[in-house]
Amino acid sequence: MLKILIMCMQGMSTSVLENKMRDSAVSRGIDISLRAIPTHEFKGVDDNDIVVLGPQVKYAEKDIRKKMDATGGEKIPLYVIEAQDFGMMRGDVVLTKILKVLEKK
Repeated sequence: MLKILIMCMQGMSTSVLENKMRDSAVSRGIDISLRAIPTHEFKGVDDNDIVVLGPQVKYAEKDIRKKMDATGGEKIPLYVIEAQDFGMMRGDVVLTKILKVLEKK
């Protein structure tokens, strides 16, 4: 199962994208677990395969990376969703880009 943690300011706008990503995963036959949280709730990587930031919290990328590294997530990718993909709620495109990042891992 692919585990993806998505973060934004409040964890609400990403929930819409989360649903679209889930639909895309189901149509592709990908077993996926998606969870959306606000950045201030992030404590560590847990057992996620990738951590994803909404474009509105790109400014927190360095701090999130430090928390990831401090909690055993040195090898876990951190991906920032492109603003256009987020704004258009292109869950299928975002999922494709996440899968490409994970292929390089």
